[in-house]
Amino acid sequence: MRLPESRDIVSLIVSIFIFSLGTTLLRAEQTVGLFEYDTSSSDGYTLIASQNSSCVYLIDEFGRVVHSWDDTTYSFLAFPYLSPTGDLVRKVTAGGEISAHLVKYDWDGNKIWDWMCTDTSFSQHHDIQPLPNGNVLMNVRQNFSQDDFIALGGDISTFGGELLLAEGIIEVMPTGPTTGIIVWEWSIMDHLIQDFDPTKPNYGVVEDHPELLDLNFGMKYDSWLHANGVNYNTRFDQIAISLRLANEFWVIDHSTNTIQASGHTGGTRGMGGDILYRWGNPQSYRAGDSTDQQLSYQHNAHWAAEGYPGAGNILVFNNGNLWDYSSVVEIELPVDEFGDYPLPPPGIAHEPSSPIWSFTADPPESFFAPVRSGCQRLINGNTIMVNGPDGLIREVNPAGEVVWLYQNPDGRTGPTVQGEDPIATLMFLVHRYPLDYPAFDGRTLLPGATIEIYPITLSGTTVFPPEPHESDTQVVIRSTITSDSGLAGTTAMVDFGTGYQAFPMFDDGLHMDGSANDS
Repeated sequence: MRLPESRDIVSLIVSIFIFSLGTTLLRAEQTVGLFEYDTSSSDGYTLIASQNSSCVYLIDEFGRVVHSWDDTTYSFLAFPYLSPTGDLVRKVTAGGEISAHLVKYDWDGNKIWDWMCTDTSFSQHHDIQPLPNGNVLMNVRQNFSQDDFIALGGDISTFGGELLLAEGIIEVMPTGPTTGIIVWEWSIMDHLIQDFDPTKPNYGVVEDHPELLDLNFGMKYDSWLHANGVNYNTRFDQIAISLRLANEFWVIDHSTNTIQASGHTGGTRGMGGDILYRWGNPQSYRAGDSTDQQLSYQHNAHWAAEGYPGAGNILVFNNGNLWDYSSVVEIELPVDEFGDYPLPPPGIAHEPSSPIWSFTADPPESFFAPVRSGCQRLINGNTIMVNGPDGLIREVNPAGEVVWLYQNPDGRTGPTVQGEDPIATLMFLVHRYPLDYPAFDGRTLLPGATIEIYPITLSGTTVFPPEPHESDTQVVIRSTITSDSGLAGTTAMVDFGTGYQAFPMFDDGLHMDGSANDS
């Protein structure tokens, strides 16, 4: 493990010593927190939010908390998003809700918006996406009965339950501290095709219409599409949706109004709410077979941000349930400068034929997350990803080498004590914000303690000479260390401005030349 160079040895030497000592005392039995850090990792602050915790943390590259939000009023499920203004937006649940509930906090943790929809004809689930105008997109579901299925040309022999859940998206505009209105809606039920019942209006040749969903593709059980992500492209005013059980993601036009979104014309692309582009499983529109399937139970399909390496490409956490290992893939979309996608000829799959970049562990099965999980392209070209069930976050460079590895310590029982196994530290997504993110402007982010708890205390730390320099032949640091567990030995990591070095601790202090103190 390589540690970073210090920017100011005089002011940082003691605080770095204390932090590093705490993280190395129990290194032999480390279970949570920072496992690996390399200076080639991308600068920024990482947002940590466990599905089973009310607390949201912003941590630095060492895992030290620089800011946090906490509200025990609700059970939090969705991943929070930090706006450029410093507000935090999150979907919540609170006892028996069956519709939608969003909250927003300011930087200081004050609740500034608390909206719960009274419309019970749909239910919010999984992901949200704050928009630049302050509105919020969210995944929703609507009940879909056997009668509805038959009326739309469904083959009842494929209907595996009493009720289906149809996927949709709504956009909510805040109008007051506890109020909001739905200003845009889209439903997949308006964009179906089938070749089973010729008496229905949506009857047609499935392979001729990749812009529509084949109603009768696959068996229909409960959450038959299972949307688990929604993302927004500001440049083209488009939305990406991840459909877990369809094993593909779609791109749709957001420039429509609600009426246009329910039809096949209108909007900038002239296609209404039809599917502009889809990728991952061409079987779904009869443009291939099982050997052409690229995605398996994926999550978090999203555009790489403008100004970042790969901007405009889609990144996906490919859970890989069909082959028992996970990967992260990057797809270069066949889109022109106006945001238009070519519709492929009948029976031909959308390009590209394979990802432009992917990460798979070695061996592949050592990285497997069957549910949840997400990824993000970082400003320096690295990619951060989280194994959702475990809460294990890794950052890899373009060559696939791990440069940052962190185990989320926060779970159902609160922060984990170092050395103990973490409990329910599962996460939905992970996100790192660069140091120049507007939310941090004018705010002092001082590193504090780590999230995990160390069963030691440090006190009475002294440094002699008080302001050490590289020319000093000997520097002595003394600190009283108290621990409930026996310590076979301790090591301090100290930076004199040229990178960290390890020094053993002795009963009478730490000596920068590695010798015992005779005085």
